[in-house]
Amino acid sequence: MSQWRTASYRHYYTKSHLRIFLGFRPSVAPCATVACCRVSCATLRSDLVNQRRALKSFIVARGVAGADYLDEVGGVVNFGRKRLLP
Repeated sequence: MSQWRTASYRHYYTKSHLRIFLGFRPSVAPCATVACCRVSCATLRSDLVNQRRALKSFIVARGVAGADYLDEVGGVVNFGRKRLLP
């Protein structure tokens, strides 16, 4: 375990050091897996189906469970898209 020192070279430990020393596992916030498939126009919907199929097989091969799929047809890339914001 690493030691931290003050300006006067005294050792001190943080709460996270104490938790590691006592054997607690670090807390990890739960997260969601979102798989996003996107095409630029409605005439490419068949490509959207192919993208989703390929992405689904990739996710299954990686062993990720409970992924949410997001299919989107749009023209301009906009990072403020309402479907991707929490």
